[in-house]
Amino acid sequence: MKNDPNIQEMLKKGEVRIPEKKRNDQEWTAPDPFFREAIKEAIERNSGMPDPSKKKARRVLRPRKIWNWIRKGWRWFAVEVVLVFFTVWLLFHVIFDIFLVSGDSMKPEIQDGDRVVIFQLARSFEPGDIIVFRTSEGETRIKRVIAVEGDTVDISPQGVLFINGEAAEEDYIYETTEITDQNVRYPITVDENSYFVLGDNRGKSQDSRNQEIGLVQKEEIIGRVVLSIRSF
Repeated sequence: MKNDPNIQEMLKKGEVRIPEKKRNDQEWTAPDPFFREAIKEAIERNSGMPDPSKKKARRVLRPRKIWNWIRKGWRWFAVEVVLVFFTVWLLFHVIFDIFLVSGDSMKPEIQDGDRVVIFQLARSFEPGDIIVFRTSEGETRIKRVIAVEGDTVDISPQGVLFINGEAAEEDYIYETTEITDQNVRYPITVDENSYFVLGDNRGKSQDSRNQEIGLVQKEEIIGRVVLSIRSF
Protein backbone atom coordinates (compact mmCIF):
# COMPACT_ATOMS: atom_id res chain seq x y z
CA MET A 1 0.00 0.00 0.00
CA LYS A 2 2.91 2.32 0.72
CA ASN A 3 4.09 1.82 -2.87
CA ASP A 4 0.97 3.65 -4.15
CA PRO A 5 2.12 6.90 -5.87
CA ASN A 6 -0.66 8.93 -4.21
CA ILE A 7 0.36 7.72 -0.79
CA GLN A 8 4.01 8.43 -1.57
CA GLU A 9 3.09 11.98 -2.55
CA MET A 10 1.15 12.50 0.66
CA LEU A 11 4.02 11.07 2.67
CA LYS A 12 6.31 13.68 1.13
CA LYS A 13 3.91 16.47 2.04
CA GLY A 14 3.60 15.19 5.56
CA GLU A 15 -0.09 14.51 5.24
CA VAL A 16 0.33 10.85 6.23
CA ARG A 17 2.88 9.65 8.68
CA ILE A 18 4.04 6.10 9.16
CA PRO A 19 5.03 5.50 12.78
CA GLU A 20 8.74 4.97 13.41
CA LYS A 21 10.23 1.57 14.08
CA LYS A 22 10.17 0.09 17.52
CA ARG A 23 13.27 -0.07 19.65
CA ASN A 24 13.90 -3.63 18.59
CA ASP A 25 14.27 -2.30 15.02
CA GLN A 26 11.15 -4.12 13.95
CA GLU A 27 8.77 -2.09 11.82
CA TRP A 28 5.49 -1.22 13.56
CA THR A 29 2.64 -1.77 11.19
CA ALA A 30 -0.52 0.24 11.77
CA PRO A 31 -3.77 -1.66 11.65
CA ASP A 32 -5.36 -1.54 8.21
CA PRO A 33 -8.60 0.21 9.35
CA PHE A 34 -6.67 2.97 11.07
CA PHE A 35 -4.38 3.39 8.07
CA ARG A 36 -7.28 3.53 5.61
CA GLU A 37 -9.08 6.14 7.72
CA ALA A 38 -5.98 8.31 7.83
CA ILE A 39 -5.64 8.09 4.05
CA LYS A 40 -9.30 9.04 3.55
CA GLU A 41 -8.96 12.08 5.77
CA ALA A 42 -5.80 13.16 3.97
CA ILE A 43 -7.43 12.75 0.56
CA GLU A 44 -10.45 14.73 1.73
CA ARG A 45 -8.29 17.57 3.01
CA ASN A 46 -6.23 17.56 -0.18
CA SER A 47 -9.16 17.55 -2.64
CA GLY A 48 -11.67 19.61 -0.68
CA MET A 49 -14.40 17.06 -1.48
CA PRO A 50 -16.48 15.58 1.30
CA ASP A 51 -16.38 11.91 1.98
CA PRO A 52 -19.34 10.35 0.12
CA SER A 53 -19.58 7.65 2.76
CA LYS A 54 -20.58 10.30 5.30
CA LYS A 55 -24.18 11.16 4.53
CA LYS A 56 -25.78 14.28 5.92
CA ALA A 57 -28.70 13.81 8.20
CA ARG A 58 -31.96 14.62 6.45
CA ARG A 59 -34.65 16.69 8.04
CA VAL A 60 -37.57 14.51 8.90
CA LEU A 61 -41.00 16.15 9.05
CA ARG A 62 -43.00 14.87 11.93
CA PRO A 63 -46.68 14.07 11.35
CA ARG A 64 -47.77 17.00 13.51
CA LYS A 65 -45.67 19.45 11.53
CA ILE A 66 -47.03 18.05 8.27
CA TRP A 67 -50.60 18.46 9.52
CA ASN A 68 -49.92 22.05 10.65
CA TRP A 69 -48.46 22.86 7.25
CA ILE A 70 -51.50 21.41 5.44
CA ARG A 71 -53.92 23.22 7.74
CA LYS A 72 -52.14 26.52 7.22
CA GLY A 73 -52.12 26.00 3.43
CA TRP A 74 -55.85 25.26 3.31
CA ARG A 75 -56.52 28.33 5.42
CA TRP A 76 -54.80 30.60 2.90
CA PHE A 77 -56.51 28.80 0.02
CA ALA A 78 -59.92 29.42 1.64
CA VAL A 79 -59.08 33.10 2.12
CA GLU A 80 -58.12 33.44 -1.55
CA VAL A 81 -61.35 31.76 -2.70
CA VAL A 82 -63.43 34.07 -0.51
CA LEU A 83 -61.58 37.12 -1.87
CA VAL A 84 -62.18 36.00 -5.47
CA PHE A 85 -65.92 35.48 -4.90
CA PHE A 86 -66.19 38.78 -3.05
CA THR A 87 -64.42 40.61 -5.88
CA VAL A 88 -66.70 39.04 -8.52
CA TRP A 89 -69.78 39.88 -6.43
CA LEU A 90 -68.56 43.44 -5.94
CA LEU A 91 -67.89 43.90 -9.65
CA PHE A 92 -71.11 42.43 -11.03
CA HIS A 93 -73.62 43.32 -8.30
CA VAL A 94 -72.43 46.64 -6.93
CA ILE A 95 -70.24 48.30 -9.56
CA PHE A 96 -71.48 46.63 -12.75
CA ASP A 97 -74.47 44.55 -13.74
CA ILE A 98 -75.63 42.70 -16.86
CA PHE A 99 -79.11 42.96 -18.35
CA LEU A 100 -80.80 41.05 -21.14
CA VAL A 101 -82.56 43.36 -23.59
CA SER A 102 -86.11 42.47 -24.53
CA GLY A 103 -87.65 44.31 -27.47
CA ASP A 104 -86.45 46.44 -30.38
CA SER A 105 -87.03 49.94 -28.99
CA MET A 106 -83.26 50.71 -29.19
CA LYS A 107 -82.69 49.20 -32.61
CA PRO A 108 -80.39 49.36 -34.58
CA GLU A 109 -77.69 50.02 -31.93
CA ILE A 110 -79.12 47.57 -29.39
CA GLN A 111 -81.39 44.76 -30.49
CA ASP A 112 -83.67 42.20 -28.92
CA GLY A 113 -81.67 39.49 -27.13
CA ASP A 114 -78.54 41.59 -26.71
CA ARG A 115 -76.88 41.87 -23.32
CA VAL A 116 -75.71 45.18 -21.91
CA VAL A 117 -73.24 45.91 -19.14
CA ILE A 118 -74.22 48.90 -17.02
CA PHE A 119 -72.19 51.01 -14.62
CA GLN A 120 -74.33 51.23 -11.51
CA LEU A 121 -72.28 53.88 -9.73
CA ALA A 122 -73.00 56.52 -12.39
CA ARG A 123 -74.87 59.48 -10.90
CA SER A 124 -74.68 62.06 -13.66
CA PHE A 125 -76.03 61.61 -17.19
CA GLU A 126 -75.71 63.61 -20.37
CA PRO A 127 -77.76 63.73 -23.58
CA GLY A 128 -76.80 60.72 -25.69
CA ASP A 129 -76.20 58.39 -22.75
CA ILE A 130 -78.07 55.08 -22.83
CA ILE A 131 -79.52 54.21 -19.45
CA VAL A 132 -81.40 51.37 -17.80
CA PHE A 133 -84.16 52.35 -15.36
CA ARG A 134 -87.20 50.96 -13.56
CA THR A 135 -90.63 52.40 -14.08
CA SER A 136 -93.11 53.04 -11.27
CA GLU A 137 -94.67 49.65 -12.17
CA GLY A 138 -91.32 47.92 -11.61
CA GLU A 139 -90.57 47.28 -15.30
CA THR A 140 -86.97 47.53 -16.47
CA ARG A 141 -86.44 49.61 -19.62
CA ILE A 142 -83.51 50.82 -21.70
CA LYS A 143 -83.61 54.25 -23.41
CA ARG A 144 -81.43 57.13 -24.51
CA VAL A 145 -81.20 60.41 -22.60
CA ILE A 146 -82.40 63.26 -24.84
CA ALA A 147 -82.68 66.17 -22.41
CA VAL A 148 -81.65 66.92 -18.82
CA GLU A 149 -83.07 69.18 -16.13
CA GLY A 150 -83.78 72.69 -17.31
CA ASP A 151 -83.96 71.72 -21.01
CA THR A 152 -87.08 72.35 -23.06
CA VAL A 153 -88.30 69.60 -25.38
CA ASP A 154 -90.68 70.12 -28.27
CA ILE A 155 -91.90 67.95 -31.17
CA SER A 156 -93.27 69.53 -34.33
CA PRO A 157 -96.23 68.11 -36.28
CA GLN A 158 -93.71 67.08 -38.95
CA GLY A 159 -91.88 64.86 -36.46
CA VAL A 160 -88.89 67.10 -35.81
CA LEU A 161 -87.42 67.02 -32.30
CA PHE A 162 -86.36 70.35 -30.82
CA ILE A 163 -84.16 70.82 -27.75
CA ASN A 164 -84.09 74.37 -26.36
CA GLY A 165 -85.49 75.67 -29.64
CA GLU A 166 -82.94 73.94 -31.90
CA ALA A 167 -83.50 70.85 -34.03
CA ALA A 168 -81.75 67.87 -32.48
CA GLU A 169 -79.05 66.17 -34.51
CA GLU A 170 -79.52 62.44 -34.17
CA ASP A 171 -77.46 60.20 -36.43
CA TYR A 172 -78.59 57.04 -34.64
CA ILE A 173 -82.24 57.06 -35.80
CA TYR A 174 -83.81 56.27 -39.18
CA GLU A 175 -87.25 57.82 -38.77
CA THR A 176 -88.89 60.96 -37.47
CA THR A 177 -90.01 61.55 -33.90
CA GLU A 178 -93.79 61.48 -33.78
CA ILE A 179 -96.10 62.43 -30.93
CA THR A 180 -97.47 59.14 -29.58
CA ASP A 181 -99.69 60.35 -26.72
CA GLN A 182 -102.08 63.24 -27.25
CA ASN A 183 -102.37 63.68 -23.49
CA VAL A 184 -98.78 64.91 -23.32
CA ARG A 185 -98.52 68.62 -24.05
CA TYR A 186 -95.47 70.24 -25.66
CA PRO A 187 -93.18 72.00 -25.12
CA ILE A 188 -91.99 70.22 -21.94
CA THR A 189 -89.46 71.65 -19.51
CA VAL A 190 -87.50 68.91 -17.76
CA ASP A 191 -87.81 69.06 -13.97
CA GLU A 192 -84.93 68.95 -11.51
CA ASN A 193 -83.28 65.51 -11.17
CA SER A 194 -85.30 64.27 -14.15
CA TYR A 195 -84.53 63.18 -17.70
CA PHE A 196 -86.44 63.09 -20.97
CA VAL A 197 -85.68 59.76 -22.67
CA LEU A 198 -86.52 58.25 -26.06
CA GLY A 199 -85.91 54.94 -27.80
CA ASP A 200 -83.82 54.98 -30.99
CA ASN A 201 -86.51 53.01 -32.80
CA ARG A 202 -89.05 55.81 -32.37
CA GLY A 203 -91.93 53.96 -34.02
CA LYS A 204 -91.73 51.04 -31.55
CA SER A 205 -90.76 52.72 -28.32
CA GLN A 206 -92.69 53.67 -25.24
CA ASP A 207 -90.75 56.46 -23.62
CA SER A 208 -91.11 59.97 -22.22
CA ARG A 209 -93.60 60.75 -25.00
CA ASN A 210 -96.05 58.43 -23.21
CA GLN A 211 -97.87 59.54 -20.09
CA GLU A 212 -97.36 56.11 -18.47
CA ILE A 213 -93.58 56.70 -18.40
CA GLY A 214 -93.09 60.44 -18.65
CA LEU A 215 -89.91 62.00 -17.27
CA VAL A 216 -87.51 59.53 -15.67
CA GLN A 217 -86.51 60.39 -12.13
CA LYS A 218 -82.86 60.16 -11.17
CA GLU A 219 -83.55 57.66 -8.39
CA GLU A 220 -85.25 55.35 -10.90
CA ILE A 221 -82.08 54.97 -12.98
CA ILE A 222 -80.13 51.75 -12.37
CA GLY A 223 -77.06 52.71 -14.37
CA ARG A 224 -75.46 53.81 -17.63
CA VAL A 225 -74.76 51.32 -20.42
CA VAL A 226 -71.02 50.97 -21.02
CA LEU A 227 -70.99 47.88 -23.22
CA SER A 228 -73.44 46.00 -25.42
CA ILE A 229 -72.93 42.36 -26.40
CA ARG A 230 -74.60 41.29 -29.61
CA SER A 231 -76.63 38.09 -29.55
CA PHE A 232 -76.18 35.48 -32.29
